[in-house]
Amino acid sequence: AAISVGGLGFVTFCRRHTLYCLTLVLPLITTASFVLLLNLIVLPRSFLWGLPLACIFTVAAVTGLWQIAGTRGRLIGKRWGSLVALTPIALLGVVFLLSLASLPAYYRVPKQPNRESLDWVLAQKKTDDPLVAIFLAEWGVRFYGPGLGLRENETYWAVRSQEALQDIERSHPGKTIWLMTTLPRALHMMYPALERHITDHYRRERTFPATIGGGEISVWRGSTGSPSGSAAADDPRPKEVR
Repeated sequence: AAISVGGLGFVTFCRRHTLYCLTLVLPLITTASFVLLLNLIVLPRSFLWGLPLACIFTVAAVTGLWQIAGTRGRLIGKRWGSLVALTPIALLGVVFLLSLASLPAYYRVPKQPNRESLDWVLAQKKTDDPLVAIFLAEWGVRFYGPGLGLRENETYWAVRSQEALQDIERSHPGKTIWLMTTLPRALHMMYPALERHITDHYRRERTFPATIGGGEISVWRGSTGSPSGSAAADDPRPKEVR
């Protein structure tokens, strides 16, 4: 139904304002083509421009249907003409109210809880415990870390391979290692071996929710005290279900 309404709105708007319509739609087509040709990860926020377009086309569709119904029913006169003219404004008012109602839930949690999760990790770990930012989690730690006294390759490390993580484990015997991960789908697609090593040898302690889909940040804890270097081997508690 949504596709039908959007398609009707697109046709209606395009017939009246062809140049404007193409100008609005071309950025979405260009972005989609770029993502497909380069085989990139599809991120919903890359297509946020589609939201205002959906509002425009929905208003155009409903207005067009209202005008068709009024014309065929011979109801378009002074009274009905005013109602037709007010229809787009009324629809925009409904969209505005729905958007306003969604704001509390949207701002209840941050888009990506980098600072909140980092504060929590620093409060839990010992001073000499290594902190490892896995893949895309590295950017949040790099941004907020220096202000919290963290130094890359000294008190925290950015890791993008299983081998690099194992090197850190070997160079910190007997220490508890803390990991931070985010965007699990991207991690699974690009570094599956690293993901398997984390889930096999570390325990997820806490996950901080995010507004961005997949943007939640998970904190993992592992110990290098066992001969195998496995956190799962010396932690009797069951793993958190993913």
